[in-house]
Amino acid sequence: MPKKRFKVIACEILFREVCLCAALSRQIVDLQFMPKGLHDIGEQKMADRLQSEIDRTDPARYDAILLVYGLCNNGIRGLSASIPLVIPRAHDCITLLLGSRETYRSYFDAKPGTYFKSPGWIERDAKGDGENVSIATQLGIDRTYAEYVAQYGEENAAYLVEQ
Repeated sequence: MPKKRFKVIACEILFREVCLCAALSRQIVDLQFMPKGLHDIGEQKMADRLQSEIDRTDPARYDAILLVYGLCNNGIRGLSASIPLVIPRAHDCITLLLGSRETYRSYFDAKPGTYFKSPGWIERDAKGDGENVSIATQLGIDRTYAEYVAQYGEENAAYLVEQ
C-alpha cells in the first residue's frame, strides 16, 4: 500500500507533540506551525489566517489536511478545503493533551478552577514580533513569584500564588 501524504497545520503550542507523532508516523507528514497568538486575535481573524494557510496547500500533493486545533475561540468555524480536512473533536489543546473530552471533563469537574499550562505554552510565550498578545500576560498571570513579591509584598504574593 502506498504511503499517504498529509499536510499538518498545527498550533505551535503543540510543537513537541506534533513533531513526535510525525516522526513516528509511517505516512509522509509535512508540518506547518502557526503562532499561538492566533488564539488571542478573535474568531474571524484566526479563521482567516487558518483558511489562508489551507488555501495555500496544494491539493494535488496531499491526501488530506490535518488541522491540529481544538475549537480554540471558534477560530476553526467555517474552514473548508478541496481535500479532506480532519479536525479533532476537542474544546482546546488541553483536551488534546489529556486524550479525550471525557478525561478533561472528569478532571475539571473534580478540580474546578484549575488553570492548565502545558510545556508548549511555557516555551512559546515569548514576544515574537514585539507585541505580546498572550492572554496570560493580559490577565497578569504570567508573572513569577519574585515579580509578585516585588510588586505586592511577600504576604500578598503568597496569597496570589495560592489562588
